[in-house]
Amino acid sequence: MTKYRPGSVIDSIEKKYNAYKINLMNGLCLVFDADGRFVKQGSRRLEEGSE
Repeated sequence: MTKYRPGSVIDSIEKKYNAYKINLMNGLCLVFDADGRFVKQGSRRLEEGSE
């Protein structure tokens, strides 16, 4: 994921149920299932505000 980008763009990685949520520095998050298939893309700002 970071092969062509200088520095780190990943803020954190969380495991939730059978999925992994990758939080990026730009505020976006990517969700993959346990098999590595892409599930969805979202915004951390919106998700944090809705809790």
